[in-house]
Amino acid sequence: TELKQLLELQLPEGGFAWFKGGWTNTYMTSLVLTRIGQLKRLGAITPDLANRLKPMLLKAVAYLDRDFLKQ
Repeated sequence: TELKQLLELQLPEGGFAWFKGGWTNTYMTSLVLTRIGQLKRLGAITPDLANRLKPMLLKAVAYLDRDFLKQ
């Protein structure tokens, strides 16, 4: 599924890579979070899917927070 493919792009530190096996990328991580937020606002994410996405989103936000503090 698409969710599985997306999860495979998330690296252990929480960021997303452009492609499987790549390095984390701040822009890609921000883009993923933005698009998921847009889908949620449109009502395209069910409560069940939102629950399944939550751990992934929390890791991604933590990654961006750490990256921001480094900058």
